[in-house]
Amino acid sequence: MSFSKASRSRVQDRILSILEEAPSYGYEMIRQLGSDYGDLRLNTLYRWLADMEKNSLIHSEISPGPLGPNRRIYSITAGGKKQVQLLLRDSIQILLNFYDDYRRFLINNLDGILKNVSSSHTSGRTLLCFGAGITKRDQAILDFITERCSPDPVYVVGETCTISDSKRKLRLLGGSLTNIPSKSNSFNEIWVTKLPEREYWSVTLNECKRVLKKGGRLWILPAFAYLVPPFQHTIEDFLRVTAVHLFPNLGVIESESLTQEIQDSYSEGGACEIAYGVTAFWATKEE
Repeated sequence: MSFSKASRSRVQDRILSILEEAPSYGYEMIRQLGSDYGDLRLNTLYRWLADMEKNSLIHSEISPGPLGPNRRIYSITAGGKKQVQLLLRDSIQILLNFYDDYRRFLINNLDGILKNVSSSHTSGRTLLCFGAGITKRDQAILDFITERCSPDPVYVVGETCTISDSKRKLRLLGGSLTNIPSKSNSFNEIWVTKLPEREYWSVTLNECKRVLKKGGRLWILPAFAYLVPPFQHTIEDFLRVTAVHLFPNLGVIESESLTQEIQDSYSEGGACEIAYGVTAFWATKEE
C-alpha cells in the first residue's frame, strides 16, 4: 500500500503521541500503530523516523537490547513536544465545534433565551462587538438585537466583512474592542460576543465603559464559559483547564477571572447561566 503525504503526516503525528508517553523502537511502534494505518512496513517507518529526526522532532540512540542485539531507541524532543501541543490544541478546537453543535441542538432557541436576559429595548443606541470571524451563533445574536432595536440602527464594531447589511439596519464602525471609534457616553447598551485574549480584558472593559452612558448596560456572551470551577479529575475538567490555560485563543473562559475583572472596572456586575451551556456576564456603568 502506498501512502500519501497526508497519510504520512497522520502516522508521524501518531508516532509523536506514542513517544510523548515513553521512548520506543521500530518494532514496538509498528505494533502500537496496528492496522489503523494500513500495511505500513518497517523500512518505510524507519525512513519516516529518519526524516522526523532530521527535522528535530525526535532523537535516537543505540541501546543494548534486553535479550539480543542492540537496537535504536527513539525519544521525543522539545520541538516534537511543541508539535504534540499543537495537535492537542487542534483536537480541542474540533471537540469545541462538535460541542457547540450539540449545545445548539439542546437549546434550539437562542432568541427566546436572550429575550429572558433582556426583553425590551430601552431608548438610546446599541453597540454590538464581534471578535474575529462571525459564527452561526453570532449571526443569531445579531438577528435578535437588530429585531429588538428596530427601527433604530445597531452599531457594529469588529469583524464585519461577512455581515450582509441588505436586510438589517446596521452602522458598521470598524475599529476593535480595545479601540471603539466612538465618542464617550455614546451607547445605552453594548453586547460583546467574543473577548480578546486575557491580557486585553481590562482595556476592553474600560473602553466599553468609556462609550457607555451612565446607567448603561454591558452584556458579554462568550461562546464557552464555565461558572463552576473544576473539582474532580474528569475529562471535561481536563478540557476546560487545558483550553483556558494552554490555549487561551480558543476563547474558553473561567467565570471567576472575568467576573473579577468586571467588578474591578464597574460598580455592578456579575455572571449567570441563562441556559444549559450559555453564560451571560453583565455590568452596569454607575449613574
